[in-house]
Amino acid sequence: MGSMGMQPFAIVHTIITVVWVILNLALAAAFVFRFRKTGAGIAGGGAFLLLALARILHSVIRFAVMKFTYDPMITLMLLDVLFTLVYSLITVILAVGVAMIPMSLRKLAAGAA
Repeated sequence: MGSMGMQPFAIVHTIITVVWVILNLALAAAFVFRFRKTGAGIAGGGAFLLLALARILHSVIRFAVMKFTYDPMITLMLLDVLFTLVYSLITVILAVGVAMIPMSLRKLAAGAA
């Protein structure tokens, strides 16, 4: 079972990661553009930016573990648990940003009037 057997999975994983990073960056830009300097824009846009950066960091560390560790399974499991916690905390920040949308819309409407 050489590295050739895992190559198609690595390619699919890379493609999916790139798509998620692009989607997260686009959503961050949309949040910041739509809600500008309000709480929803900062929290929501920042959370999507953090999700993109965390996904990149997760993929790079995963690659390094697979490349440079003799028996990477336990390390990969611990890494996945750690990043699950990171993703969960970022999701809480995103939820706060979404909860702030009505207040931010009122603030933007009051500023436009």
